[in-house]
Amino acid sequence: MIRRKRNTKFIVCIVALFIGASFIPVSLTALQNNINGLTTRTLKNMSNPQTNNSVILICEGKDDFLQPAFERVANLAYQTFRKLGYTNDDIYYLSRNTSFQGIDKKDTIENIRYAITYWLKNRSTDDSKYFIVLIDHGNYTDGQVTVNDGYIYPETFSNWLNNITNYSTGTILISSYYSGKFIKYLSNPKRIVMTSTDDSSKGYSDFKNDIVGTAFFKALNKGISYGKAWEAADSEMDKLIHEIYIHGLFEYTKYKLPEVFEKRNSSIVWWIIQWCFWQYKFWCGNPQIDDNGDGIGHGTKWQDKLPLYGDGNLALNIYP
Repeated sequence: MIRRKRNTKFIVCIVALFIGASFIPVSLTALQNNINGLTTRTLKNMSNPQTNNSVILICEGKDDFLQPAFERVANLAYQTFRKLGYTNDDIYYLSRNTSFQGIDKKDTIENIRYAITYWLKNRSTDDSKYFIVLIDHGNYTDGQVTVNDGYIYPETFSNWLNNITNYSTGTILISSYYSGKFIKYLSNPKRIVMTSTDDSSKGYSDFKNDIVGTAFFKALNKGISYGKAWEAADSEMDKLIHEIYIHGLFEYTKYKLPEVFEKRNSSIVWWIIQWCFWQYKFWCGNPQIDDNGDGIGHGTKWQDKLPLYGDGNLALNIYP
């Protein structure tokens, strides 16, 4: 009897095709998931490599003509971090106006305390970063900011932040009048503390925008470091100084010049200079930064580049 040989190659091919066909849908799905996951992780890693990086946005204030400007900056901050890869879960947004996208809670003292001492604390690890922005009017006496149900003082804010012990770097931006008063309380070697002005000046805001906050987040939106964003905000304030101080000095002097010559009174000239200096000092913000933990902020109206007197090196190397 002649026994025919089985075509083993043919059988192997059939079996292989059968097994392969059964796994093709699964494989394609897995491949697609891997591609999607890779894309998501890549975009996330560009700005937020640790999934537990956190942002707290606090838009405070009161119902006056500047409140819409504060709210625009806070919303710009929210959209900026979303574009940089942060999800809603990574952002805790508190505002006086709760109608905006992404708002979690109203800006009450208890809600802000909870956001820092519980939400942020529970998310933070040794390799995580956090960013907090506080936008408000500010107060000359102690620098306190106005919230929906009272005031938050720099000491209180500092005590809340001291609950966060596990983190790599923390960045805080205070955009309010006299915000430089916060620096000595918040200063820490692992913190970048940025303020829209010093402890004796108003950080200028017009009817549309908070100048420093708007410039900062527009720059940050490009994916640059916190230090570079601070430089951009400081530069924007310099332009405002030119408009208010230099141009104002020229216009006011031109207006008063006939009176000076007519009365030959040198005291009028002195009064003009004093008036212009007061406008310059009172209204023009002087952005400050402290990131070496010495409790002393540095910033100048005439220099925009970091580092400044030992501050700025950390900020130039920390990204959102």
